[in-house]
Amino acid sequence: MKSTLLAAAWLMPTAVLQSTLIPRSWPLDLFLLLAVLNGLRRSPVRASAEGMAIGLVQDIAGGGILGLNATCKAVAAAVAAWPQRAFSAHIVVMGALLMFAATLIERCIKVLLLAILGLTVSGWTAPLVWLPLLHAAMALLLLSAGVLVARRRRRSAALMTP
Repeated sequence: MKSTLLAAAWLMPTAVLQSTLIPRSWPLDLFLLLAVLNGLRRSPVRASAEGMAIGLVQDIAGGGILGLNATCKAVAAAVAAWPQRAFSAHIVVMGALLMFAATLIERCIKVLLLAILGLTVSGWTAPLVWLPLLHAAMALLLLSAGVLVARRRRRSAALMTP
């Protein structure tokens, strides 16, 4: 419950940053980063439910097709959560690889759903190439920082115990 509330607390700053600081012509998706990084710490079912909630907030905030981002974020978060137990020792490298895969899958699903709905899909090939690399690099930095903070906390906790 506490971790779900913490993930929900990150939604508002993500929505504000996505809508104000990042230009609409630049397809960086902070909601996808939040869904995948959140999915790394969850079971696949819980990750997909929280990913769907994150995508739904993005759909409501962005005014796009309701359910499009919710579906894509649910799948991307489930992809990130799937191999977590096997690779927990290498969370930084695995997280970056999963971010790359989840971004690629999310973009392909989005294009496929838009094509099924009969909407035009223009200019999606360029972000399909460099956006997964950008998201993977951002995940690598965020996860590395998280690992360093966790190590520092453990070290300081060990020094405090008598």
